[in-house]
Amino acid sequence: MRAGLLPDDKVSAVRELESEGARVTVVGDGIKDAPALAATHVGIATGGAGSDLTLQTTDVVVVRDDSTTISTV
Repeated sequence: MRAGLLPDDKVSAVRELESEGARVTVVGDGIKDAPALAATHVGIATGGAGSDLTLQTTDVVVVRDDSTTISTV
């Protein structure tokens, strides 16, 4: 798990993990997350606080603004 990355670093991290054969999921809630969400196998956005761009580039939207509802397994 990685946190606190800048937008370009998020995309780089996704690409690095995928090049190693990992299937990557990213959880985000803002416009800075949209590029990484679009680059992943599965992108998850938290709905109420999410930007329109983020919500359009993700695969799953969690309607509640509570990321603890998302399993880390």
